[in-house]
Amino acid sequence: ETLELLVQIQLRDRVNVFSLADAEGEEAGEMHFPAGAMMNHSCMPNVDAKLVEGRLHVYALHDIKEGEELYHAYVPLTLGGSRRKAMISEGWVFDCLCLRCSKASAAAVKRW
Repeated sequence: ETLELLVQIQLRDRVNVFSLADAEGEEAGEMHFPAGAMMNHSCMPNVDAKLVEGRLHVYALHDIKEGEELYHAYVPLTLGGSRRKAMISEGWVFDCLCLRCSKASAAAVKRW
């Protein structure tokens, strides 16, 4: 029971961190931002998150209505749909059902 709890905590910890990159773009570590971890993923995000001097800054990518959920991309959006979906499934253990992945219509992607 204790081992199972520790594994669950470690798995939650792993999927709720933000990766850090060095000047060359190589992974250089991870940091915890509990408020940032509350944002869900979308391949059509409405915010972007950047680390600036040890603080997480969240920027709107377009107008966001009051009460609208904030979404950021967990994976690079320049990847093809199948690669994005595979990375999300493997790294965060869920299937992406965002509009871009579930209904990749031209109108949906054009909005983004």
